[in-house]
Amino acid sequence: MRHRSYRIESGPLATMSRRFRTSPLMVPGAMLTATALAAVTVVVMTSSAASTVNLVQNPGFEQNLTGWNQSLPAQQLTRVAGGHSGGWAAQLTRTSTGTAALNDNPNTVLSTTVGTSYDVSAWVRALKPSLSAGLRIREVKSGNLVHQAVQSISLADTAWHQVSLHYTTQSSGGSLDLNVLAWKLGAGNALLIDDVALMGPAPDAAPAVVSPPAQPTPTPTVVTPSPTPVVTTPPPVTPSTPPPSTPPSTPSSPSVTLSNSTMFGWAVPSNTGVPFATAFQSTINTFGSPQVVRVYNPGLPGSWTGAAGLVNRPVVVSFKALPLTILSGADDAALQSWFDSAPTNQPIWWSYYHEPEDNIAKGEFTASDYRAAWAHIASLADQSNHPNLHATLILMCWTLNPASGRNFADYYPGPSVIDTLGWDCYNAGYPKGVYDPPASIFGRAVDLSHQLGKPFGIAEWGSQMAVGDDGTARGAWITSVAAYLRAEGASWATYFDSNTGGTFVLTDAPSILALSATL
Repeated sequence: MRHRSYRIESGPLATMSRRFRTSPLMVPGAMLTATALAAVTVVVMTSSAASTVNLVQNPGFEQNLTGWNQSLPAQQLTRVAGGHSGGWAAQLTRTSTGTAALNDNPNTVLSTTVGTSYDVSAWVRALKPSLSAGLRIREVKSGNLVHQAVQSISLADTAWHQVSLHYTTQSSGGSLDLNVLAWKLGAGNALLIDDVALMGPAPDAAPAVVSPPAQPTPTPTVVTPSPTPVVTTPPPVTPSTPPPSTPPSTPSSPSVTLSNSTMFGWAVPSNTGVPFATAFQSTINTFGSPQVVRVYNPGLPGSWTGAAGLVNRPVVVSFKALPLTILSGADDAALQSWFDSAPTNQPIWWSYYHEPEDNIAKGEFTASDYRAAWAHIASLADQSNHPNLHATLILMCWTLNPASGRNFADYYPGPSVIDTLGWDCYNAGYPKGVYDPPASIFGRAVDLSHQLGKPFGIAEWGSQMAVGDDGTARGAWITSVAAYLRAEGASWATYFDSNTGGTFVLTDAPSILALSATL
């Protein structure tokens, strides 16, 4: 955890020494096969490749907006003339700056089968240049987020551009939620959307029966079926309708509120001299039942009968070990056992050595060894074949401030290793009686996460009581932070309800009520 607070001013992101690119997607083509034998009835079957079709029912908005809605505050969805193809497009606008989202409603894929591949795409255009847009697909099951994928695109002009991604389902019996997004969309600008496609297996159809020829001939007759059209819509698209659900009511109920997409919770106070279970129940008595919990391990993670397993709901859990020890393989058996035995009924965002920046600066280990250790541990996690495990790099927001003198790329082991980005961000204005605006605290972390196309969460956030405040202003600030993180699409946010490094524990009524209201 971070024991210093820094204000993040607006400005360009810290320079990265590497570029990250995604390869073009291969879109499966349709292939039909038929067999005809002389004087025998022919049954025409389509191959699995042929069954790949666009599952989106209203991809071009030519007649109406059926099948689409918007669910974020302060935004509007309309249908306007002038599409990428055809005569119409969907348009997202906002009355104040924030994220705008086009949602498929109902979800285009209502029942998933594990291991099924989908290609998703959309054509997007900015009304005014300099807008970030993207695709997002969420896999949701029983109200829980199983996995998600995001692909971003920077719109530097007003021309049409295609954004696409590939997604493979991680579970059966869930649904896929498709979004087309505009980040930091300001009043007076708009995102236009057209030709949305979610390419996947076609619904099962009865085989077509073809009559035999009147006179048999030695040459087999090849029958060309007509009912299956060849799909020519632009490549893949992404699903996104926030599924309704309710927050958990007790520690034994791990259901998650996803209607606003961001799960809220807290870190359980440590160094209090009481058992974890007692401290955890105390926070529930104070705030209500969290949707996600932050758990720390000072060393290796140990058993799932411990704190991370006890919370019985989505968890952000970290552990520590020196990189050279990890690379020696000495901890492989313990880590493999931990990954293999992880609960399968909840998302788990696991992190190796959160906030390594100061340790590296002090020479306790090198950045290259840290990245290599991350890759080593992630390979162990992959061997467990556990779809609910998400490798999560947790860094300080301060690291992205040019004044820190740090380079994000020093700590980032690469997009193939990291699934989710986590950030620890604090209000620095409290000594002056100020609660800094959320955009100045979280902005760089949010922007970089979007640029890299990675889901993100806030692993620590909070503020000590500002000078002259009785809690009323902090309560309002907590509410504004929650609204900001929801609008920016954070997967989760855990308040640092601990007095380690400062008095962050919430004891005043306005702050307690504000954090409770996020659940």
